Amino acid sequence: MATESIPLLLILLVVAAASGWLVAKLTARRSDSRSATVPPVEFYRGLNHILHDESDKAITLLQSLAQSDSGTAEIHFALGTLFRQRGETDRAIRIHQNLLAKPDLARRYRGQALFALAEDYLKAGLFDRAETLFVQLVEEGVRRADACRKLVSIYERQNDWDQAVETRQRLARLVPGAHDEIIAQYHCERAQQARDANDLAGMRDALKQAQKVSRGVVRGALMRADLAILRNDAPLALKLYRRVLESSPELAAVVLLRLHGCFDPAAPELSRALRDSLKRQPALAGHLARAALATGLTKNAVVAETTGAFLHNHPVLSGLSENLEGNYTELNTMLHSLGLATLSFRCRECGYRATELNWQCPACLEWDSARPEIALTVTD
Repeated sequence: MATESIPLLLILLVVAAASGWLVAKLTARRSDSRSATVPPVEFYRGLNHILHDESDKAITLLQSLAQSDSGTAEIHFALGTLFRQRGETDRAIRIHQNLLAKPDLARRYRGQALFALAEDYLKAGLFDRAETLFVQLVEEGVRRADACRKLVSIYERQNDWDQAVETRQRLARLVPGAHDEIIAQYHCERAQQARDANDLAGMRDALKQAQKVSRGVVRGALMRADLAILRNDAPLALKLYRRVLESSPELAAVVLLRLHGCFDPAAPELSRALRDSLKRQPALAGHLARAALATGLTKNAVVAETTGAFLHNHPVLSGLSENLEGNYTELNTMLHSLGLATLSFRCRECGYRATELNWQCPACLEWDSARPEIALTVTD
């Protein structure tokens, strides 16, 4: 949650607590409509403190109200959420545990208190306790979709991809969304775990599951190509890398780095594959040239030719090449060695930038949101 949205949340919490207070009083004092419809002045004072970013004073007033009117659950929920947002999870936990310990707690509040306590545990990093309560909520049918989302976030943090798959499948039955693409990413994570353990059979099975769930996930094609290389099947790997270049030309830098690691730049089959991809996907030329400039990988004749054409047509770099008597290879080497052509990966959702490709953004946690961004410092 963004910092600037917290004051609004606090205001809503006080208003919600006030609403609960009114409902409780209307129920208990139907005969006195005047006293039942006017909240105590402390609510207005608390709201004023929050508007002036004085959450400490707001909490003090809410605590006073909670002590004087302990039967109003909304005040306790508001206090608990305020404490959680401030990072005081131990106090939030005590408030929600005390609510659940009340024998006369209304049924409609029990699920709310369980969910709030699970959120407290999650914020405190007590993942096992949070998981237990969220699973209980799912089984009891209380805020089932919300609880599934929280469970998914826990399993993602813990790299428990089998549980993540199962829970995301359950969530897909509850609410619409791009679940198949995310489940395919989970299977790719399983494949990566198998690869790290040198279990190529496990890697293959996980990638088959990813392809079965969603054939359009480009990471799956890249990893199948990687698996083909590990199994000494260069023709299949080249076919899959070509498929990525043509379907997602913006990933040219990712593919080029892989090609450089497993193919001889002078290999005729590599040049043929690149020429065919350039014909099939015209947008690839610019991406391939910029990728070559950023990585310095221009030993392949087709890559060098494509890069030369890009430099020749560039409004600024073409002028620099004239000073080098049209030597595009020397210009390419100069740009790369001086750090004037750099490769980074930027999340399209939140703008997070990294030097390596993260399939899940570390900042906003979106999947498959990062793409290469190549900066030519002399022009960009």
